[in-house]
Amino acid sequence: QRLALAGHGSICHPCAFIRRSVFQNIGGYDETMISAQDLDLWLRLGEQGALANLAQPILKYRLQANSVSQKRGGEQRQNARIACERAWKRRGIEGQFEADYAWRPTSDPESRFKFMLQYGWWAFNSCQRWTAALYGWRAIKVAPFKEEGWKLLLSAVLKPMPKETSLTSSSIDLRS
Repeated sequence: QRLALAGHGSICHPCAFIRRSVFQNIGGYDETMISAQDLDLWLRLGEQGALANLAQPILKYRLQANSVSQKRGGEQRQNARIACERAWKRRGIEGQFEADYAWRPTSDPESRFKFMLQYGWWAFNSCQRWTAALYGWRAIKVAPFKEEGWKLLLSAVLKPMPKETSLTSSSIDLRS
């Protein structure tokens, strides 16, 4: 719940199991939250009981350029902040909103480079060697003289994969 209260979406919608009675009790989705309905829902459900992710991946998720997160990222972050502020008020707590940044890359090369590194290292630490190598290569194409992209690519190709993974109920397929 700490991540959700800071504005991070931590549960993937297609993987959610929710008791119908609890869903109805909280009033379902808040239609005014348009691009952050899921975060608002998780925050309100968390006030009714515990939320959890399974340790095993049960979904492959593909990032697409025409998604709501990509097209309406600013609005999504603004609505996420509102959802968090409402949750802090309901719970009588002070919170810190951490999700002010776009988690998807923008057209800015530095944004794209950081995205490639972030997801490349996530793939490496999730034992997805070839996805990590692909994102290392993409980082190099964006910024060929930056050491970090080369480090990711070489690590993905040459280093042994980590033994322990910390996957949640959502796996992200970053090959597209």
